Amino acid sequence: KTEADQAVARLGSKGIAAGCANLTVSGFPISFTVSCDNIAYEDDARKVAASTGSFNAVAAITGPLSPVADLRGPLRTIAPGMPPLWIDWDQL
Repeated sequence: KTEADQAVARLGSKGIAAGCANLTVSGFPISFTVSCDNIAYEDDARKVAASTGSFNAVAAITGPLSPVADLRGPLRTIAPGMPPLWIDWDQL
């Protein structure tokens, strides 16, 4: 969690807002689980932004290179040269 906080702080020093709300890291030693309520990224200088719903990823000790991830919608994006997108799905 500390490294994630440091990465967000480094982005913030460049004028980029990023976050993984209510980030939790758990499961050790049986598995490695990362989850957050939503993910957001905003770079005003480049006029790029994206956000999603919750994110959960789990890697079991028996298969650390085969994680299972779940990303919930909606995905909202804004980028130069394209219309704003709002994409929603039931399960991804």
